[in-house]
Amino acid sequence: MAQGSSMKLKKTPKSGGSQKRKVVRSKTMTKGRKGRNARRTHAVNAAKPEVALSKQINKKNEAYVAAKAVASGDKFFLKDISERGKSTHTQQVKARDKKQDKSQKLTGRLKSQIQQLQKGTKTKK
Repeated sequence: MAQGSSMKLKKTPKSGGSQKRKVVRSKTMTKGRKGRNARRTHAVNAAKPEVALSKQINKKNEAYVAAKAVASGDKFFLKDISERGKSTHTQQVKARDKKQDKSQKLTGRLKSQIQQLQKGTKTKK
């Protein structure tokens, strides 16, 4: 009989402190960086329309670039694409400023209130 064949080694018992310090891992595998919630959710929510708008512009530009590349065969220039992007940006800025201009200024707000009062749409209680 070989020596030590009947003796099986047991695992050493672990202390309670080491059991508490074990890192609890999720049962599903995760890839990439861990997402964290922003502390200032109101700031994130305020920026969402701008993010959506920029994504929409990027998607439109990518489609334009792809179509240009396929149509030209082997040569196309990015300068005309950048010009188009700048023009769409200026158009959107003008539209935004036009919409905000009247409502932001005090005189614009007062004039609109006076017009509403003259029309009789606003009644005092």
